Amino acid sequence: MTRGELEHIIRASADITGQYEFIIVGSQSILGSVPNPQAVFTMSAEADIYPLWLTTITLAAALTRQNCYPS
Repeated sequence: MTRGELEHIIRASADITGQYEFIIVGSQSILGSVPNPQAVFTMSAEADIYPLWLTTITLAAALTRQNCYPS
């Protein structure tokens, strides 16, 4: 996957979700800081991506379950 392909995924995800900040995990996350990495880092044809707001909701839910703050 190239950086351009990742940017396409991000744009499509934004169109679908209405969100504009995403977390990229896994091997394709390198494309955020290295525009043209070595070929070994671009072999994957998929990217793991989720909206940034989901991180906040998930963390809050986890903390509530652990009684770290009142719900």
